[in-house]
Amino acid sequence: VSVLYCHNMRRFSCVLPVAASTAVAQRFAADAAKPAQAPSKVQVLHNILVGKAAFKNKALLKECNVEAVFGASWKSEIAAHAKSLPAEEQKVLSRQIARLSLTRYTTRELATFAGEGVANVDAAAEAENLANGVALLQQVGASEFETTVKTEGARSNWSEDSINKFIASVKAAKK
Repeated sequence: VSVLYCHNMRRFSCVLPVAASTAVAQRFAADAAKPAQAPSKVQVLHNILVGKAAFKNKALLKECNVEAVFGASWKSEIAAHAKSLPAEEQKVLSRQIARLSLTRYTTRELATFAGEGVANVDAAAEAENLANGVALLQQVGASEFETTVKTEGARSNWSEDSINKFIASVKAAKK
């Protein structure tokens, strides 16, 4: 029986019979003949969120970076993708998305708004933002308030719709 040295496993000094080596070679040839499928955009995002991959140049995993790379509709796309995952992976993915949403806040804001738990950070921040908006509206007047909110909203990458909703909610809260 002739033998062929398996060069892929030099550490283990693997020696295979010729029949086994041809079967292995055929399997590798068949795998090489298949075109390599690149992962989809949503699969890449999933891998980044669960820590299997990282952004290029080790950029921080922050919500603004995810939106810049994957677009404004990344949440709906990952939600649709999550439906095809097993329950355990869905749980991990939803936990990571919740953690990612906290990257919108500075450490000072988290210290201020997370007093009632991390789950309430968004609601507490929104209430504080609304109170600050009412105070600004009373201080500078309606036209100056709208100009300021539109300018700051644009700087903060708010959509035109969210800017208008904020202005309307502040005006409603003032009454």
